[in-house]
Amino acid sequence: MLVVAVMIAVVLGGCTLPARTLDGPKTAPARSAAPSVQARLPATTVDPRVAMTWPVPDDTDTPGLVTPGCTYPRDDDERQVTASTKRAAAKRYNYTGPSSQVEYDHRVPFSLCGANTVANIWPEPEDGVDQSAFVANRKDQLEAFAARQVRYKRWTLAHAQAVFLGDWRVAWCQNLHYPGVVCPA
Repeated sequence: MLVVAVMIAVVLGGCTLPARTLDGPKTAPARSAAPSVQARLPATTVDPRVAMTWPVPDDTDTPGLVTPGCTYPRDDDERQVTASTKRAAAKRYNYTGPSSQVEYDHRVPFSLCGANTVANIWPEPEDGVDQSAFVANRKDQLEAFAARQVRYKRWTLAHAQAVFLGDWRVAWCQNLHYPGVVCPA
């Protein structure tokens, strides 16, 4: 219960830890063309052993959006991110690489009523952790965990959505922290 209370405080109070985005800090409104998200990230930026280096969506480019009137559980058959939405999300992040190098991911997970719109989709690069065909990133682990919490009525749907509107890495550390991963104190 204490972990949930701390997580709520972090999510609602805002995270003071620096968030890393696919583009890094924004210094100018215009962005230069780049071959891929991974090419824009220095090799030492994403470290699978250090949680705060994992990629997160940019708050401006992907503020997150929930589908109005949606209830949990959600029918997975509705998950259809269109090619035009993927192109628009790629353009926001100046991503020009192949789709195989990123997952067009929902900031607020689709299973938790996240919208299929460009305001909720971002080109998420891998975080360097080899997992299964269905779990490409640590964020996917947190999505599954949050969905279970809602399903078993340990969290409200609104709370689970708020976890992803904040810095999901902090929530991962507080709820799933695996040995060998450095999390903020």
